[in-house]
Amino acid sequence: MTNSLSFLIQTSIKGIIVGCCLAGPAIAADLSAVKSSLLVDIRVSQEKLDEESTEITKQSDALATKLGQQSRGLADLRRRAAAVRRQSDEQLVGLATLEERVKVWRSQDSYRRNLLWDFSNRQGDLAASQNGGDLESLKAGLARLRAELTPAFVVVDAATESGEIVRAESLKLGPVRWFWTPDATGLLHVEDGKTLRIGHRFERLSSEAVERVRNLETAFLRFDPTIDQLLKARITPPNFLEQLTLGGIWVLPILGFGLLATLIAVSKSVQFLRLPRIVSLGAMVDAVNLASKMPKGSQRDIIEIVLANDDAEERDDLLFALLIEEKSRLERFLGAIAVTATVSPLLGLLGTVSGMISTFNMMTLFGAGDPSIVSGGISEALITTELGLVVAIPALIMHALLTRKANSYIESLESSAILMTQAPGRAR
Repeated sequence: MTNSLSFLIQTSIKGIIVGCCLAGPAIAADLSAVKSSLLVDIRVSQEKLDEESTEITKQSDALATKLGQQSRGLADLRRRAAAVRRQSDEQLVGLATLEERVKVWRSQDSYRRNLLWDFSNRQGDLAASQNGGDLESLKAGLARLRAELTPAFVVVDAATESGEIVRAESLKLGPVRWFWTPDATGLLHVEDGKTLRIGHRFERLSSEAVERVRNLETAFLRFDPTIDQLLKARITPPNFLEQLTLGGIWVLPILGFGLLATLIAVSKSVQFLRLPRIVSLGAMVDAVNLASKMPKGSQRDIIEIVLANDDAEERDDLLFALLIEEKSRLERFLGAIAVTATVSPLLGLLGTVSGMISTFNMMTLFGAGDPSIVSGGISEALITTELGLVVAIPALIMHALLTRKANSYIESLESSAILMTQAPGRAR
């Protein structure tokens, strides 16, 4: 803007000077004075303009700073408003939310009580636990636990593999027991809750370690990390009926479908074995040869229809109806085997889901510290899946074999019917 103003003024001055020159030399002095005055005015105006621009810039910076402060204040007010709103929402929590929280707190309290109950039972303090599990009973249980974890050799009577009772020194550390005799060393396990039985004998190096511990020296002792559970599992593995009992209620429909598929497969196998053999009639068929070797069953019916009907259309309709009826008879109830092969894995999966739900419910109540608490749900989940596959795989194989046999027999009858209709003197 300043440059444009200066250019305009200079242009005007030049115009005036040119006019004056044209007017005459007498005016030249006056024009020079006017020019000097105008330049002074322009300089003063330029200085004022610069001052105004500087002032505007300062005011803009101040306003921008103030706007930033106001924006930060607004953001802080929004955070405060959100905090106040959350606090108000917490104060106005509905009854359903409060009931849910109370339910969770009661579940946690039940879990803690169950832990104390289990601890008290293991320490043989059931009466004190029934009275509320007071602090003195808990201290007594901790003292017994400390005593259990303090190693010490005691003389006990142990039963050998042959049933002989021998005197041995036993080192007990928690649930693990070692034995030492002058002849052998090894592990002891409790049988029937009271009898100590020698479960495993150590070799020479481990025996030396037990003897060093007996002499109050430091040594590494071997032990059974399963605490006799693996030994018990090997001695008395669960039989088939016990496994089915562990599978839960979903075992019953799986067994029902399996029994149904088995009965159908056996009956259909007997039916297919009793089917008459298809006789090869050869390329040329006449009434004389047929009379000498008349086959049985559906093939005989086909031959009788062909011989009894000279009309080709009526004969073909009767043959088609006979083949359809025979196919329906052979494939009857095979669909039930296919349904069994499809439904059994789904029932097993349903049992798996049911067992896992039971497992998680038990874990919610008692925690995951004791595997025996949740093993029932896991057994149900795995056994139903296994049983579903055990039923489905044979059912699928039986359905495939029986269907193939039925289709093969029907195709042989169709070939026989086509051969009869195309024999010389038959096709019309």
